[in-house]
Amino acid sequence: MNSLPLFLIILIAPLLLGGCVDKPIGGYVPASSFSKKGFAKNREEVLAHRGKVLKVWGYVDGGNVFPKDSGVNQPGKWRFDLKAKPSDDVGQSFSILIRVDDRHDELVALFEATDFADKPTRVFVTGKLSTFDAPMNFVRKTGLIIDVNSSKDILLKAPTEMR
Repeated sequence: MNSLPLFLIILIAPLLLGGCVDKPIGGYVPASSFSKKGFAKNREEVLAHRGKVLKVWGYVDGGNVFPKDSGVNQPGKWRFDLKAKPSDDVGQSFSILIRVDDRHDELVALFEATDFADKPTRVFVTGKLSTFDAPMNFVRKTGLIIDVNSSKDILLKAPTEMR
């Protein structure tokens, strides 16, 4: 039995898998393209997009869903956090702020149910990017926030799947 093909598969597979990166879907960029563990990957690049409307996809951080009556929200808004990867830990995410509207209850219930079932929820969000300085012990990171006008700007299916 020739073990050379098996050896080549074992050698090449990690290279191919390592080359897999999140890709834009239907005009939405992956959160992983600019965020790592909830902070900007590249400060200058993110600052260049501050104040602009972005179309981003990522995963709901089920441990950070704050309904309208939660004390941490701004008046008239609710919040959930977005992770770049489904495997990111709770808290390795950035805030999505949404105006409270008719779809609030439906989205909160869905996000909480899928978190309880331990299932990742991929969402597609359109909103304006803002940033803040997040000083830490020996480094300064850049925090991210996306402000969404309406819950209609949160899609549960990829735009290409909605036909």
